[in-house]
Amino acid sequence: MKRKVLNSAILAALLSAVPSLVRADVTIRYTFEMSSPMAPALGKSYPMVIYMKGNKGVTVMDTQTTIVDFAKQQVTIIDGARKKFATIAAADYAGKMVAQTAGMMPQFTTDVPGAADMLKTMKTNCDTKNSDVPEIIQGVQGLKREVVCTMTMTMPESMKDIMPSMGMKMATRVWSAAPGERLRVPGLWQLSGYELWQNYFMNPAGAMGKLLPDGMKPMIEAMQKDQSAVLRSSTEISMNMPMPGLAAGGAAGDTPFMTMKEEMTGLSTELLDDALFAVPADYSEEPFEAVMGGIEDAAMATVKGDLEKVKAMAAEEPPAVLIATPDPGR
Repeated sequence: MKRKVLNSAILAALLSAVPSLVRADVTIRYTFEMSSPMAPALGKSYPMVIYMKGNKGVTVMDTQTTIVDFAKQQVTIIDGARKKFATIAAADYAGKMVAQTAGMMPQFTTDVPGAADMLKTMKTNCDTKNSDVPEIIQGVQGLKREVVCTMTMTMPESMKDIMPSMGMKMATRVWSAAPGERLRVPGLWQLSGYELWQNYFMNPAGAMGKLLPDGMKPMIEAMQKDQSAVLRSSTEISMNMPMPGLAAGGAAGDTPFMTMKEEMTGLSTELLDDALFAVPADYSEEPFEAVMGGIEDAAMATVKGDLEKVKAMAAEEPPAVLIATPDPGR
């Protein structure tokens, strides 16, 4: 009961702090990109759209639509491919997403000998740099914040002779709207309020911290600090696995094996159709777990299909043949 009263009070404060949130229609478009030199064929770009109207916000990405009702404190997940939906309390969203993710995660600590001890040795250090030089993104002044986290782990006794330690570096750069821009640019107030609401009520990333090793908590805290309206972000992940006989820097060194990018590509305040904020009449309701399971199964099927394409491309590519060419100077 106290939690519900507290949530209502915070929601009221958010709405009063962002008065235009309940008046203007807003459309924000983003593009996400993922790439890896290890699997170039799997690199993809994903569009995402956020709509806001009155006391509702909608996020659309691929076949999944998420509707949040600020007034009712509810979240509705829609599976557009199967025409199914589920509605739950916003306060329950993060916990349910963590449970859903945990069910998909392999039992690494129990299936791999020495894995639990290895995770206990994990140490994380994060450095943060803020820039006061603005960059213009979609007509909005953005300020960059860079967070570089380095994680190290000692390998199990059975692997120390081969690989004594392992390190990972994650460099994230986020360009957020400068504080004054939220007053100048129509739509940024709404976006800031929407993101603040999401961070409090439906933050699975924060809740996931409970499942992660203690050594990763500094990274989670550094990434979530001072969040604001995101205009652009990029994350590069690199590995350092020193092995006997290899040069310093290990097998990968500072070369990123995965890069993720996000950028706002459009911001408008044109009037929006109410139908964007409602579940279609021909959709049927299912439990939350069933709806998310269907969405995840479809995503995994897509990944599997992409991997099969990569294998087929590799099989078709003829093996390299070294042909000796006469030296004309001889």
